[in-house]
Amino acid sequence: MNDNANTLAHSTPLRKGSAFRRIIRAVVSWLMMALSVIVGVVGTIAAFFGAAFLLESSTALFVAAFSVGFLLTYGGAWIAARMLRWARPGRIALGVGAATMLLLAVVTAVTILQPLGSTAAARQPPPIPFGVVYWRLRTGSHIAYLKIPAQGRARATPIIMVGGGPGEEDVADTSQTQFFGQLAREGYDVYFYDQIGSGLSARLVQAITNTFRV
Repeated sequence: MNDNANTLAHSTPLRKGSAFRRIIRAVVSWLMMALSVIVGVVGTIAAFFGAAFLLESSTALFVAAFSVGFLLTYGGAWIAARMLRWARPGRIALGVGAATMLLLAVVTAVTILQPLGSTAAARQPPPIPFGVVYWRLRTGSHIAYLKIPAQGRARATPIIMVGGGPGEEDVADTSQTQFFGQLAREGYDVYFYDQIGSGLSARLVQAITNTFRV
């Protein structure tokens, strides 16, 4: 009787300690599982911007980014599954990685990759300001430009405003022409032009068609 009591007295603390360690292991493992998902998402975003310095194709960018994110999520989930002593940790890690990347792809498609909205006013052609001239190219297309002449004696070197882009409209943008047009007061001829395919210049399809005709 005494021997049994002594045995129970010594074994109870061990069982309590073992249960406590199992709880700690489970908590750490689930935190590791959650962390693998977070690291996978962050790694996907970082890999996308990092690959942008090396790749030009948008498809290749997304493939590279999601591949890196999947590997990071898979690795962390596999370690967590092993710590939890689950059967077939590879399949579990594969499922967690695939589900994370699929959810991230859906969120990306619904938010970032959605086309911007438009209005009827935005689809209207820009008004043609007074003084616009068209430079006819040998391809048959044309580029629109606007000259604001110098006030007084013109300097020998004009100022040509190179717009941003692609697709920025400069000739019909009065905020641009009025602000930079003030340089004409300093004796400069100021030129604005629309890049081919934007603004009042010919569209790319038209320019390419005319090129092949020539």
